[in-house]
Amino acid sequence: METARPETVVRAPSRDAALDATRTVAIWLMIACHVGRLIPKKLRPDYLGFPLRIEPLCQGLFMAMVGVSLVYSMRIAAARGAPAWGHRQVRRGLELYGIGFLLFFFQYGWQWPWLFIGHGILMPIAFSILCLVPFVRRDVGLTGALLLATITTAICYAADWMNWQIPFLTTGHGAFLPHFVLACFGMVAAYLLLDGSRRTRTAMLLCLSLAAVLSFLHLSWQELFWYPFGRVTFVADFVGTGHGPEQVWSLLSGDEAKPRRHGFYHYRITLAPLLMALSTGIYLFFRLFTPLTQRLSPLWTVGRHSLDIYILHLVLVGAVVVIDGHKRPFRDVTTITLCFLGITWMCYGYAAWKDQRNKKT
Repeated sequence: METARPETVVRAPSRDAALDATRTVAIWLMIACHVGRLIPKKLRPDYLGFPLRIEPLCQGLFMAMVGVSLVYSMRIAAARGAPAWGHRQVRRGLELYGIGFLLFFFQYGWQWPWLFIGHGILMPIAFSILCLVPFVRRDVGLTGALLLATITTAICYAADWMNWQIPFLTTGHGAFLPHFVLACFGMVAAYLLLDGSRRTRTAMLLCLSLAAVLSFLHLSWQELFWYPFGRVTFVADFVGTGHGPEQVWSLLSGDEAKPRRHGFYHYRITLAPLLMALSTGIYLFFRLFTPLTQRLSPLWTVGRHSLDIYILHLVLVGAVVVIDGHKRPFRDVTTITLCFLGITWMCYGYAAWKDQRNKKT
């Protein structure tokens, strides 16, 4: 007579206030960076200049949260018996790609081929979701996540070392590979939090701490986050001037389309170990003070609605530029501070309204 094998217990996570707080830090950095670009650099206050200096951390946090959120949402859906989890995530990824497409179009117009393969951070977020869903859906676990992260990181380092300039994959506005490495790391982190033993977590934490120490021993933090170690520039050839509708109208009306060059940047894979360490450190800081983090839950509302807040703050920043008619409309600290506080306040107001609406449904 065969003895029945015990079923493997799969942990379904509950709401993690530390993760909401970590997302909120990414939101704060994001708003500060985009508002900071509304004032000339020489007039920019330090509280907006510092986030721009460490802007890759904002991007790294967002990408890491992609991997974490996928694993958490899959486990929650499995525990609740909710069907079609994978289909919902694929649809979400395609929606994010479409939103990024539209935002780029309204800012720059019809720019071939970058409108399709280089329209900003939402593009690697979307493709990271599409690429990770098959792995998360099968619940590959910590070993599978580590293997995927290791292979992806090795490919990315090889591409950087050999200076492969492949549009969409290794270069462009929102290059896929360096961002995807952080998304894979987020998946690893989620499996560590849910299934990892204390020994495994400690080993990973020691590796990340060593990466951070070696980085700061190698260069100052300003150099780590700047060129050439932490960033690489990509220059795209655009056609036409003005915002998107103006550029499209010029093309349709047969006006002479003046070529222009537009520069973007993305972080290099060399910065990824530090971004992983800092992302982990931010989460552990909030996890260390869990009771206080939970009491401050209203402060993390924007983190609970990060996608909506991302779109809303871009609309608000864009509205400021359109109303004034200049890319950098502000010239003094007082007005830029009022703009920053106003946009942040409206984002919190929307997030609070969204929380209340969700409670009623």
